[in-house]
Amino acid sequence: MAKLTETKIKALRPRERPYKAFDAHGLYLQVPSTGSPRWRVRLSKDGREQHLSLGTYPEVGLEDARARAAQLRAARKRGDHDAAATLAATLRGAQRPHPVHRTSIGDTLKDVVERWQRDWLSKKGLASSTQVRNDRCLGYLLRELGPQTPIATIDTPTLQEAIQRIERLHGAETPRRALTLANALWRFAMANRIVSGTNPATGLKADDFLKPHKEQRFAAITEPRAFRGLLRAIDAYAGQPVTRLALQILALTFQRPGELRLARWSEFDLDASEPLWVIPVARMKTRESDHTVPLARQTVSLLRELERHRRDEWAFPSLRPARPLSDNTFNVALRSLSYSRDVHVAHGFRSSASSLLHQKGFDHDVIEQQLAHKRPGVAGIYNRSHLLEQRRGMMQAWADYLDDLASL
Repeated sequence: MAKLTETKIKALRPRERPYKAFDAHGLYLQVPSTGSPRWRVRLSKDGREQHLSLGTYPEVGLEDARARAAQLRAARKRGDHDAAATLAATLRGAQRPHPVHRTSIGDTLKDVVERWQRDWLSKKGLASSTQVRNDRCLGYLLRELGPQTPIATIDTPTLQEAIQRIERLHGAETPRRALTLANALWRFAMANRIVSGTNPATGLKADDFLKPHKEQRFAAITEPRAFRGLLRAIDAYAGQPVTRLALQILALTFQRPGELRLARWSEFDLDASEPLWVIPVARMKTRESDHTVPLARQTVSLLRELERHRRDEWAFPSLRPARPLSDNTFNVALRSLSYSRDVHVAHGFRSSASSLLHQKGFDHDVIEQQLAHKRPGVAGIYNRSHLLEQRRGMMQAWADYLDDLASL
């Protein structure tokens, strides 16, 4: 027996969060916090659920919605997925100014994602870690929305539900990245006439339907006496010499761990009168330009010691041939020194240096420039050589301070 009647529907009222009012055979009304309720039908394809839009109420009444849902179920039962996709697009008012030939352009979500990755994302020159995160999030979207789902049938409520399922499975940060990628994916699809109409991600604001996301903060020691203990523990590290040297250089340069462990010898100029390490833009998180790191005398000395372990292009080689240190090497070493992840992590050396340098009175802009933090507005256009002389003096003073601190 049908669960909904016109009387029941008219009695529905918006709530703080969207909710569903179910009819029968997968048909239901999605009642938003604001705006008109939308008819949707739940269908199954290849063992996965799809939720297709059938129009809004009251423009589409109860009986009309049931008829539309029955048409879709019949097309799906016949195995006529193209007919089901075309019907769903028609029912939700999608307009296609040009016919789309699935065999050449591709119309499934998987087709569009693959084309986007090939034609656009691959040309962005993203850092490898960013590419991995993007690929993972796109995989979640494909799984939740269905890789063979015609992209034209995915509307805002469908996308929102998928993002919310990703949140339940993968925490607070991942769904926000997935929503950002979905927005960019649909912009690409619309710009290339793969789909037309509206972008289903446009009206979705993460803060409106996802749990509050607290910015990740890396555990770091910022008190001088405790930092002295950390420096001494690293000096006494009994593991692989390359790992010890890497941790010592990380403390001296306070760059991001990934920027350090993936360094190549070609990036260092140790013989110059004023030695430098130039990190290429491809490895920088801010993606603005190469980042220049002045090297203090103590840092050069450690790099000279590191050269005795040189086997290939990698400055910090792994025990495995032709590979750099793995991304968990630093934190594993810190754990072995009894520094748990809630006390100090490899990325925490940046906060340690920032806090202690500020305590010693160094200029905020000089510190921020050395940390390679993205700078807003006109300041962000400056080349990374900006404030180089001030940073050179600060880096030597920092190295001298660490020497004094460890020897007290």
